[in-house]
Amino acid sequence: MYRASIKQILVTILSRELLLRFTEIHTVAFFDKDLKLTSEEFNRFLYFVEMNFNINLSEEDITINDRLSDLVNTIYQKTLNESSFALKSA
Repeated sequence: MYRASIKQILVTILSRELLLRFTEIHTVAFFDKDLKLTSEEFNRFLYFVEMNFNINLSEEDITINDRLSDLVNTIYQKTLNESSFALKSA
């Protein structure tokens, strides 16, 4: 999966599930400072991210003080690792 498509999926989740209306959300945006997410909204956002990508982020070091790009890179690495594991076990 490409990082650009991961970002687009995350922006879609923010728009649909949390009803955030931004004309453009940059990958350098902080969840708390720029997107103004509360802790509850951030946890709900992570829940939808985990369901959408079918991954577990509980062991990752993603916090509300991080940037959107941090989450994009984490998802990219997890999906990349899972894809290579699936190829090795096939």
